Amino acid sequence: MRRALTVCVIGLTVVALGGVARPAAQVTAVPYYLLSAAGTNATVVDGCAPRAIVSGEFVNLGSTPVYLRVYNRCTVPDETHTPVLVLIIPGSESSTSGAGHLSFAPAFPVRLSTGFAFRLTHGVAVDSTAGTGANQVIVNFTYY
Repeated sequence: MRRALTVCVIGLTVVALGGVARPAAQVTAVPYYLLSAAGTNATVVDGCAPRAIVSGEFVNLGSTPVYLRVYNRCTVPDETHTPVLVLIIPGSESSTSGAGHLSFAPAFPVRLSTGFAFRLTHGVAVDSTAGTGANQVIVNFTYY
């Protein structure tokens, strides 16, 4: 028993000092920015490859909430597709207050196996086509 315990302690020391537990490759996060145009702003951020969303910061300068729908797709999404994630960006009190702010920082990255796409709507229904106004919403994602 004592010999097995010594081997375990030596093994843990080697891992801690030698850095064996480090990942083989460093993952670099990529920033993404969009200032909305008039419409749903259906966008493919990075298509046809697995991606993971690490965080997001969103501002809505309009007075009504905006629904940001995230899709696991490598083509432009529309109202016939089902989102994997819906974030609600609250409305602002005024166009300069910035009160319509949402910070998104999941405990674990949101994994998308096919691609990373999104669209913005004013309607809560999944099939809503009610788009946002020009310069109304700021979208900032960090992903890899």
